[in-house]
Amino acid sequence: MADSMLWGKYDATQMELDLKDRYGVEVDLQEYQLASLTQRLHDILPPATFAFLQTLCEPVFSRLRPDLVNVDPMVRQLETALARSLETCSRGVDMEPDKLFEPLAGSLVAMMRDVVSNPAKVVECARLKAAEEALAGEREAARKAKLAAKEAKRALAASKKAARLQRQEGAQSEIAACGGGDDESG
Repeated sequence: MADSMLWGKYDATQMELDLKDRYGVEVDLQEYQLASLTQRLHDILPPATFAFLQTLCEPVFSRLRPDLVNVDPMVRQLETALARSLETCSRGVDMEPDKLFEPLAGSLVAMMRDVVSNPAKVVECARLKAAEEALAGEREAARKAKLAAKEAKRALAASKKAARLQRQEGAQSEIAACGGGDDESG
């Protein structure tokens, strides 16, 4: 969902569009607080942690269809679980996302109990996918940091070389201005 949303104004209509785009789910969220909770979580969580949260919730988001679930209770349960997560996150708890959202994962398993044959496995797969995405994000950030450090080192070396050349040119100009040195003594 984060790919397509504008976080300045994220409301139920925008969330409905995001769910439709991402999962093909058409659900009316106007009477729910789901978008508001999602917005508040986005505002307080680091981007990688929010991405973890979204991936973890995919099994529920992708099944919010009347042909699969009773949508109203499912959305209400998801709101309750996200509100608890918001409370925890608002306290500034500094944990790995996997541990931070462990209670949410348990709630997701309970929500999926009547929807899939092995809800624990479905949620565990989403958790593992979220962890893999987070690890890939960390690796990419480390790679970019390493490239930036190399570029900064190259720029510093180029700057030092330019300063050295400028000093040499200045010294040569001074020698030339003085008459070229020892050539006049003869």
